[in-house]
Amino acid sequence: MDRRKMLATIGVVGASALLGKSLQGVQASSVTEMVYGTGPSQADEINYKYATGLTERTVAERLRDRVSVKDYGARGDDNTNDTAAINAAIAAVFGAGGGTVYVPKGTYLIDAVRPPGSGAGGVQLKSNVSLVLDQGAVFQALPNNQGTYMIISIFDCVRASVIGGTLIGERYTHTGTTGEWGMGIHIQRSQQVFVQGVNIRDCWGDGFYVRASSGTIVNCVCDNNRRQGMSIVSANNLYINGCVFQNTNGALPEAGVDIEPDNAADHVRHVVFENCQFLNNAGRGFAADIRNGTVCEHIQLINCVSQGNIRHSAIVLTRGGATTRHIAFRGCRFDEVRFGVTASPEPIDYIVMDQVTCKLIEFCNVTHAVIANSFVLGGGVTFQGSSDVVVTRTTISDAPAHAFSFIPGISKRITLDQLTIHQAVGSGIAAQLTTVQHLQVTGCVIRDCGGSGLTGGGHDGAFTTNLIINHALYGIDADPSIRSNLVTGNRVSGNGAGAVRGLTDPSHVIANNIGF
Repeated sequence: MDRRKMLATIGVVGASALLGKSLQGVQASSVTEMVYGTGPSQADEINYKYATGLTERTVAERLRDRVSVKDYGARGDDNTNDTAAINAAIAAVFGAGGGTVYVPKGTYLIDAVRPPGSGAGGVQLKSNVSLVLDQGAVFQALPNNQGTYMIISIFDCVRASVIGGTLIGERYTHTGTTGEWGMGIHIQRSQQVFVQGVNIRDCWGDGFYVRASSGTIVNCVCDNNRRQGMSIVSANNLYINGCVFQNTNGALPEAGVDIEPDNAADHVRHVVFENCQFLNNAGRGFAADIRNGTVCEHIQLINCVSQGNIRHSAIVLTRGGATTRHIAFRGCRFDEVRFGVTASPEPIDYIVMDQVTCKLIEFCNVTHAVIANSFVLGGGVTFQGSSDVVVTRTTISDAPAHAFSFIPGISKRITLDQLTIHQAVGSGIAAQLTTVQHLQVTGCVIRDCGGSGLTGGGHDGAFTTNLIINHALYGIDADPSIRSNLVTGNRVSGNGAGAVRGLTDPSHVIANNIGF
């Protein structure tokens, strides 16, 4: 066997042993130069093959696959500021065209303060570089007095990634009292970013802060950060899967996730949260507070859970001339959901809630919405100033007041279809002339409520083929001034005060089965 094939067969360790003196005495800095710089080229002359049948290449090519931050002087001893060494490793890999920078087990102290005149700070990732942290690797922010900092910054990058490890902020050792923007990972003006399996906790501000970027964030945990688990200021094509945002507390808004554009240029489009959890935050679990003339559209929460938050589980607000549309919640479990705000005239357009389980749903200034295949348990559904809404194949149970209620700010063209409404303390449906027009209630089962099955009725509505039974008061208790509602094909029975009251126009009360 010739020398070249022998070296290829035995690999790096064996080659090092056989070469003996040819590699003895080579300093660590020289090895680095062999692979990345202009120094000796022995590593390019040694063949390497991991196993029989696999591709043969050189030792230098193999080493270029992954560089350790310890090659550049990082110690990870919980006593050394390793920021410069880690950044040097990243810069070297970036200069060589990209690759992987590896962070072995240990605690690396990070100076997260931005250098003067720089937007980025801390560990500064670059394009085409993957920063891979060992499961036992920790980046610990050094104490500082700055209102803004970042442990890892991803600025102006393409195809940069962070995988694994733990980032710990310095909220308990912070030496200042102002500001709320100490971030774990700050992503800005970057595309195709990938973050996986990173735990971020105890930051002075947010776990993640995303602006003008796209990418994928998978299986990360943001815990006990001071301002937000994640802030999204602007984004296009952002996918978050399997992440947990929990225990945010200390500085408003204190949300698990907050979509919060700052100005008219900050648009948020095509953002998906899937299999995520928003738990026990001092503010909201998931919030989209859209304002300042911005556009927020095509936002989805799929199979997510938001529970135990002090304020709303999930809330979407639009104000200040902003546009919010195409919002979908599918297969989610919430404590409560709110769309819209009373004080703002801007509508939220095109909402889908499918297979959602929650206690309470509030729609204010919502247009073109569908609630389907869902469960509202222990609360109710409230509409205000909304239009063109369909609620179908949904159960509303055990409401502490009315199951469905319409409050001032007239709602129009509301369809309730194939619903099961039961055991509300108040009425099954409360709809007054001053709150709703064109209400259609079809094929519903409304039963066992403490008030009436239907109270009021609104204006120009239709109540057809419903089963209305066993209410404490009336089956249908209509406003006597109503002359335009059609009531037909209903079965009404077992109601304590009577079947129907207040319907005075016989031409609109047709073929109902009373007391069947």
